[in-house]
Amino acid sequence: MNKKLIYLLMLVFTLGLSFTACSDDDDDDKVDYAKDIAATYNGTLTIPGLAAEPITLTKDITLSRTTTNKAKVELKDLVLDENMNVGTISVDNIEITKSGDTYTLKETKTSITIDLVPTPVDVAVSGTVKDNKLDLKIVVTKIPVFETLNISFAGTKK
Repeated sequence: MNKKLIYLLMLVFTLGLSFTACSDDDDDDKVDYAKDIAATYNGTLTIPGLAAEPITLTKDITLSRTTTNKAKVELKDLVLDENMNVGTISVDNIEITKSGDTYTLKETKTSITIDLVPTPVDVAVSGTVKDNKLDLKIVVTKIPVFETLNISFAGTKK
């Protein structure tokens, strides 16, 4: 009888261990940084090196979410003067990270086509967003004649 009681207690304790579960490991609370900063930003574009003085323009840049923690930067209808229509610069899949209250757009390089030249050019985009202010650097390379177009943007969320 004593052995039966011990076996029964062992069975009960073993069943109790098998029905315990760990806490919910699903990451349902993932933060989507791209969603946090997606917006249209209005500010000043500065383009040095094309003339004696840097070119400054007031423009909008759109930062839109593509997937979780990835965004697209789009600068539409960039015209430097009546003879230099760059067109739209658009870069997808820019990884967004956050440290403290600063969001970082990881440098992303790709090849795109712009209106200024018939051949594809390389473009690199990087920047930060802090307190609804976007600081962005766009570098377009492999442009015949200019070779490189450095664009800086500083703007605030609309």
